[in-house]
Amino acid sequence: MSETNQRIADRLLYQLRAEILELKYLPGEKLSEEKISQKYQVSRSPVRVAFGLLEQEGFVVIKPQSGTFVAELPNRKIKDIMEIRIMLEVYAVRIGIPKITDEQLDELFKLYDEISGMEEGSEGKGKAVLEADQHVHDLIWELSGNTEIKRILSGYHYSIRWIQMINARYAERLPSSEEEIRALLKEIRNRNVEGACEAMRQHLLNINRKIFLNKPEGE
Repeated sequence: MSETNQRIADRLLYQLRAEILELKYLPGEKLSEEKISQKYQVSRSPVRVAFGLLEQEGFVVIKPQSGTFVAELPNRKIKDIMEIRIMLEVYAVRIGIPKITDEQLDELFKLYDEISGMEEGSEGKGKAVLEADQHVHDLIWELSGNTEIKRILSGYHYSIRWIQMINARYAERLPSSEEEIRALLKEIRNRNVEGACEAMRQHLLNINRKIFLNKPEGE
């Protein structure tokens, strides 16, 4: 493959991965090589390469004679990832609380106050809630000071993002998620270690419960 085609394939990989994570292509949906090549005004060759790279990352499944399909996140994988998150993130809260500064907390509360002022149910507010939620989680990973916690959870970055977007599809989860993170921040501000650990645990459990309440067994 030429260097130009490789660059095009890399760009397509980035764009298609982002669209899958944002659920613009739903799990199980067939991806059309022709439509994607037309959409991005490229030849089919880099599209095929991008599909192959997406398959290596677990985002698509290529079935001979059938086509390329957006992968499903198996129930078992979601459960395993959420169990890992609960174990590591609750611990990260426990050891990270003494390190968070009042200035950092003020910035987080200001961020959530700005989100509260946004139009309820709007796409902008939904995106802001998701980004703020991930920012809080990232900060806690960082403040734990444990490089292995950050390494392990960062390794699940795309899967966590995918789970986050699936969770956000349920309209009532975004306001609930916002309230749960606010409750977590209040416990951290009060330096209530046990209360903050429990708030994080409940937040992650609620994500897990909501997904499986709406996701058929074996999907």
